[in-house]
Amino acid sequence: MKNLLFLFLILTITCKLTAQDQTINGKLTVAESIKWGSTGAILNTDQGASIELRGNGIPYLDFSNDPTIDFDLRLILRGDNLLSFEGGDIKMSNKLSARQSISWGNTGALLNTDQGASIELRGTGIPYLDFSNDPTTDFDMRLILRDNNTLGVSGGNMAIDGALKAKEIEVKPNVWADFVFNEDYKLPTLEEVENHIQEKGHLVNIPPEKEVIENGIHLGEMNMKLLLKIEELTLYTIQQEKEIKRLKSIEKRLDEIEKFIANKK
Repeated sequence: MKNLLFLFLILTITCKLTAQDQTINGKLTVAESIKWGSTGAILNTDQGASIELRGNGIPYLDFSNDPTIDFDLRLILRGDNLLSFEGGDIKMSNKLSARQSISWGNTGALLNTDQGASIELRGTGIPYLDFSNDPTTDFDMRLILRDNNTLGVSGGNMAIDGALKAKEIEVKPNVWADFVFNEDYKLPTLEEVENHIQEKGHLVNIPPEKEVIENGIHLGEMNMKLLLKIEELTLYTIQQEKEIKRLKSIEKRLDEIEKFIANKK
């Protein structure tokens, strides 16, 4: 009779345990896996503190600071064996190590490296790198690969603390120096040029050495100013050529006059 009562008590406790939630103040020790639900879900470990989530369907871990919502952040294994995060950002206090490429978005974006610390940006569309000192703006400066395979800089200036080496540099200035050849252009006289050099120590409209060393030069603007001086020199040369021809003509006439006078004697 006592055995029957004990068995009845065990069955009653078991029924209550399966019908209600249980609170455990201490740790729960399970010799084997923990199974729950109707999908074959298993919480398992095969060594140390490792955790295995197995079951029919898509395994995931949900995190939330609010018990009334489904999740704030979800770590989920998709059907293509891709472990992804949903619903929030991931912050790492240490480095992220990836043996292969890092892909993101839905445009085939790929962050790849094939040697050393090299970085490759690949994907459908136009790859670019954005830089900003303000987290509320899209970008302060953008390094972008344009459709014509030209690497461009948008939204800012690029400073290079060192030598820039290139096979060719294209500069598109807003003004050029061909106005020197206009009829209304006032060409300084060589005397005016000489006086300015003696007084200032440099050509008109050309910055002095001290200013160039302190502030540098704008390549497009300086090329325009140098061209202006070349075109002015060309006009001086043309004037001098005309003057030389005029003097030669006078010299020839003087020779003819001298010969004529000599024949009259």
